[in-house]
Amino acid sequence: MENRQSKSAPARIPVKAGQRFVFIKPEEIDCIEAERNYVKIQSGGESFLIRQTLAAIEKKLEDSRLVRVNRSAMVNIDRIKELRFDDTYNYEVVMDSGRTWSWGRKFRANMQRVLAP
Repeated sequence: MENRQSKSAPARIPVKAGQRFVFIKPEEIDCIEAERNYVKIQSGGESFLIRQTLAAIEKKLEDSRLVRVNRSAMVNIDRIKELRFDDTYNYEVVMDSGRTWSWGRKFRANMQRVLAP
């Protein structure tokens, strides 16, 4: 019997919140931010810290609607309100909530996922 690992994003992410586990669907995540040795998952007005690197969570969620925009943040494509740029093509991501991030040059290739129809 062959053991195959699925390449698709997990259906739910278990996150410890106090004395309980909360299960978050990737499509419900607004953004994920690096915070030292942790990542902060923002979903529906709540924040959850998990001990994991942003690179590790990015790999787990590579087939989801989350895209890495800089070295410390991933955002949900469906929550992006607009992309702004200046004369030197420095991009800024504006979320539905009004929060903004600069789009790092190293992660510009990921922009194709946002601009694709």
